[in-house]
Amino acid sequence: MRVSCKHHQAQGPRAFGEKTVTRKIINAILGLASVDQDFCEELLKDPLQAVQAKNFELDPDEQKIFKQISARDLYEFSQMLLALLNKPDKDS
Repeated sequence: MRVSCKHHQAQGPRAFGEKTVTRKIINAILGLASVDQDFCEELLKDPLQAVQAKNFELDPDEQKIFKQISARDLYEFSQMLLALLNKPDKDS
């Protein structure tokens, strides 16, 4: 699978739910991926491992989200991440 870490223009700010810490962490992860090609490639190959290798702290729910992401480029990654973070909680 071919991956692309080219920077894409965001279409405007979006909410990350109620978690301020999550917003800061997600901004830091996406910011780092936009300037660090190696991190970006790792993020697209194995998102959870990539963020843990950079010592980003994610709670168990956030870890599950990162495990679900499979993207070809950083833009697609960020869109999937936003969609999953804004998805209503489903408690079983």
